[in-house]
Amino acid sequence: MRNSEIGEADLRHALAFWGAVAGMLVQGFFAFFRIAWPPALEDILDIFASLCIGGVVFLLVFTRYHKAAYRLATATLTAICTYTLLFPHHDTAASVMNFFVAPAIVFYLLGIREAAVWSVVLLIPVVLVSLFPQWLNKTDVCASLPAIAIVGLVSAVLFAFTLEHFRVGTKNILVRAQQELARATSQLTHLEGLVPICSYCKSVRDDKGYWRQLETYLAQHSGAVVSSGVCPTCAEENSGLIETDSFPVPAELNDMFSWRERIEKNRKKYLLFSTLLGIGFILGFAAADFIQAHWVGGWVQVFLALLFTGVVSYIYWASKSERAYTLLMPPLFVLMIHPFLYGSPDCSQLLWMFLFPQIAVALVGARWGAFWILLLFLFALFLFWGASSVGLPEVSYSLEMRMFFVSSFGFLGFFSIGLERIRAGYTERLLEQLKSLETTYADIRSFKGLVPVCSVCKSIRNDAGFWTRLDTYLLQHTDIRLTHGICTGCLAV
Repeated sequence: MRNSEIGEADLRHALAFWGAVAGMLVQGFFAFFRIAWPPALEDILDIFASLCIGGVVFLLVFTRYHKAAYRLATATLTAICTYTLLFPHHDTAASVMNFFVAPAIVFYLLGIREAAVWSVVLLIPVVLVSLFPQWLNKTDVCASLPAIAIVGLVSAVLFAFTLEHFRVGTKNILVRAQQELARATSQLTHLEGLVPICSYCKSVRDDKGYWRQLETYLAQHSGAVVSSGVCPTCAEENSGLIETDSFPVPAELNDMFSWRERIEKNRKKYLLFSTLLGIGFILGFAAADFIQAHWVGGWVQVFLALLFTGVVSYIYWASKSERAYTLLMPPLFVLMIHPFLYGSPDCSQLLWMFLFPQIAVALVGARWGAFWILLLFLFALFLFWGASSVGLPEVSYSLEMRMFFVSSFGFLGFFSIGLERIRAGYTERLLEQLKSLETTYADIRSFKGLVPVCSVCKSIRNDAGFWTRLDTYLLQHTDIRLTHGICTGCLAV
């Protein structure tokens, strides 16, 4: 576990470093092309923000204060988003885009609890600008922006929380299974040597000369969990005995090898939660469209909600294939682009696209997630520069809107893909270690697991379900050899 945690920390450090470098380049680009002399307040803030990001890079490269670097990066990102939004001359919808980048980054760098606090800080300026634009002399707030900005950012926070919770939960399942299996493997004792056994009662003499019951000896000298019952032969010979051919499996043995089922159950649980959350928002906006007599948009969203429900139901209850998650991508992509295909869309609809990258990579992995992210990015570029040529509704996008979208969406896509690659690589290493431990556990020639023993004749039921003599079973599964004699108890009788 220790090596795995160090590996994950190194990968988080690398992603934070390259993210900080990319952020410094983007922020420096905007500061360079916007600066005037004498510099305005915003120019000074841009320069200061670039220096703070440089400080993040310095802390990551030359010191071990990585947690401090993550907090400085979060504070700098929050400050850049806030002051860009608050200056009146900035496009409000474009400025809000920056906030949608933050949740995925903050939850990964700081963890769930600390990120939850920062999420509230991120929401405050968006709520203020959306509900009270006159306080900040914002005159370009369109009718749909407040609802989309607030609900969209809350959705981004909840999805980031859900995905990080799933990532941490999966890691904990694998680490716990690895620890349990390593502990079980270390406790296995290799049985070997000459073991005296009573020919009558099958008691075993230990190293100190004491005669022990067979069940006690096996439990003390191996990883076996002995379960007593009656074999069919003894039940037939002794009419008063009832045959017991089913032995309960201890819960700890089931838990040790059930990590695959627990991971899949964990993934489906968070898929169900995310889907219910998304369907709730979709139906809410569909109701708003119906109230405003936007019938096409309302019915499209109802259809997509039903489609999501059907696909998720199939994955949750019927499918056991990883590929089934790809069925969610086409309707999710249509959900992102459908507002721009009919009616009278506005530029604030672009904010929904910022929910797409982290959901896409979580569903289909980094490689196919990158494909879908690129496809959505190309569609947005087509909206900016070629939508009118094919008869799509025309939307006026400012130059600032286009620049902010390209930089913010590109950065979020880069970060989401990198984060998924880290998660997948880290999980793969844990799986390899776990499978290696399972192989080691299986290769040890010792009693392990559940060993059904007949209470009367001390025969043992093997893995094929057949009852075998004790000496035959021990010869097959251990390196001990039995020497028969008579214990003191049987001699006295």
